[in-house]
Amino acid sequence: MKIKWFALLLWLKYALVVILGSWTDRLAVFAATGNFLLFFGGDIVSRIRTGRRRMTHQAQVFSETKDEREPRHRCRVCGKTDLSDPKADFRYCSKCAGNQCYCTDHIFNHEHVLVDEEAKR
Repeated sequence: MKIKWFALLLWLKYALVVILGSWTDRLAVFAATGNFLLFFGGDIVSRIRTGRRRMTHQAQVFSETKDEREPRHRCRVCGKTDLSDPKADFRYCSKCAGNQCYCTDHIFNHEHVLVDEEAKR
């Protein structure tokens, strides 16, 4: 059993004691949790702030570059991209010079790119 489950059970027990216990029991629970928060409170708050900041930054970057990003694959024959057709599969021809990408419609019926054609580009 993982220690996090024991810790969760302990915190639930503390909550139950605070709700149903006597004033001395409540004072003991507040002293124990207060000591914990005094020691770890700064780290907990720092992680919460950093996580929130990181999430908002990632959301901004994703929303800004969603429409402006470059396609990873582009068919050399028809120009189809992984952005224009997300379900399309793309392959690279091993007989062509360089890394020539083709969609599944054109991978088997295209003219192979030779070394001197690639040098012209």
